[in-house]
Amino acid sequence: MAQALAEIGDAWSLLILRETFYGRQRFSDIVEHTGAQKTVVSARLKQLVNAGILVRETYSEFPTRHNYVPTQKGAELGAVVMALTAWGTKWLDNDHQDDIAFTHHECGHDVALAAYCPNCDTTVQADQVRGGPRRTTTGR
Repeated sequence: MAQALAEIGDAWSLLILRETFYGRQRFSDIVEHTGAQKTVVSARLKQLVNAGILVRETYSEFPTRHNYVPTQKGAELGAVVMALTAWGTKWLDNDHQDDIAFTHHECGHDVALAAYCPNCDTTVQADQVRGGPRRTTTGR
């Protein structure tokens, strides 16, 4: 987990990723919606691009402008953003903002995060999960 956090960066990087998942992929939109200084956003975007989490795509040649789009590596962090958002909505004082919903593109309904056990073919609750070193299968 420490290595993963080091790759992502800091809270500003997570907020930048949040904005890209919300469809705000232009520098000015990211600055506006994160509340970060331009220099901070610029540095974190560079870090996320160098890590292969975002890719910079040109959308205007004159003047040169870019979108920052999640790569597959970055897109898979969507679950992290969703989990932190859901946790914050449930446990923190959010009187100053509306609840955030994540919607399934296909049907338009809200989605929920869940842990899944492929062996049992069932959804499991967090209190039913234990972390630790991976067990090896001994055939017993």
